[in-house]
Amino acid sequence: RLHSFRIGGVLKMIGAYHLIDHGALQEFLLTCQTCYGGFSKFPDDELPDIYHSYYGLAALSLLGEEEVEPLCAELGIIAAAL
Repeated sequence: RLHSFRIGGVLKMIGAYHLIDHGALQEFLLTCQTCYGGFSKFPDDELPDIYHSYYGLAALSLLGEEEVEPLCAELGIIAAAL
């Protein structure tokens, strides 16, 4: 999740986000979502943590997920806060 956001954010800032396989990234991120909500570090972990949950949602935001607020990649905050 962290690397999905960091690398994805940089690619978005330099105009190269189209190089990402959006479907594969979304699929991976969703395998880390737990039944309790939030995201875990690995797909098989049962418990989420705040760190991976934030970066999982941030990466989904960069992917343009409808249920997730748009994110400012440069600042790592939702665009509405600007």
